[in-house]
Amino acid sequence: MGKVRVNPYAFSITIENLEVGERAGVDFSDNSRPRPFSTVVGSLDFTLTRFCTSGKRGAPYSFEAVTEAGEKFAWNGTLTAAPFRSAGEFGIMNFDLPKYAPH
Repeated sequence: MGKVRVNPYAFSITIENLEVGERAGVDFSDNSRPRPFSTVVGSLDFTLTRFCTSGKRGAPYSFEAVTEAGEKFAWNGTLTAAPFRSAGEFGIMNFDLPKYAPH
């Protein structure tokens, strides 16, 4: 009996432009520590352009988040679905690392 071959590109999804902006945010709290910790990450900005699950061309993307203390991280480059991978740059600015050490 022969094997059935499945074409991984038989079904594809295309996103021409996806943007999530300024009103998005994340509240994080950890009350399990002797000194409770909380922070707010927002505004969150995310952009994905010309993403398709078929083909090998990477889609440009960018992601940026800022905490309530002005700490910022940014990630931008390209995103590919098959195989799933990302290439680009990741940056961290103004982070107070000891603040996050217990977590």
